[in-house]
Amino acid sequence: MADLAEFVFSVWIRPMTTISIIILSIDGDQINYRRYTRTELANKIKSNL
Repeated sequence: MADLAEFVFSVWIRPMTTISIIILSIDGDQINYRRYTRTELANKIKSNL
């Protein structure tokens, strides 16, 4: 089982702004929220490939 499981928690599309994606990270007993812009998320995915 992975130490860190990430799920797409919610996606907001705000008019005239970049799409923001919230990643819900569950690491042990900790729950952390992190907001990614579309560009940041694309870079994160590319770095994991």
